[in-house]
Amino acid sequence: MAYLCSDRWFGSHPVLKSSIALPQKLRGYRKIRQHQQVYRWKFCPGVDHSLLKILPDPSGGQVLYIALKDWRDPWLQKHASLPPNHPAIIAPGYVIEMMQQARQLGWNPEQPGKPLQMIY
Repeated sequence: MAYLCSDRWFGSHPVLKSSIALPQKLRGYRKIRQHQQVYRWKFCPGVDHSLLKILPDPSGGQVLYIALKDWRDPWLQKHASLPPNHPAIIAPGYVIEMMQQARQLGWNPEQPGKPLQMIY
């Protein structure tokens, strides 16, 4: 019973094995669409700051990293008296807003290149 969700369990069931869609490197990413283009984004909360990673889907274009300096994981700071995060929740609407700002700064997800890094 301990390995019900492991590859060993899925490997013995061909129907379930074929239904696994995302490769390991894309697990944890959420899909978002802007201007008929599909992107994947992942939010990584931290103790002192957090990171938002956005990549075009299919991959091959310029990746965007956004460091959120003052956004702290509320679960890690449960007993600390810190100001509330702004925005309180990192939602798709906020991600689209950050993507628009990045485009104004020169982010080009259609072309390969060095990752663009922003600090917000």
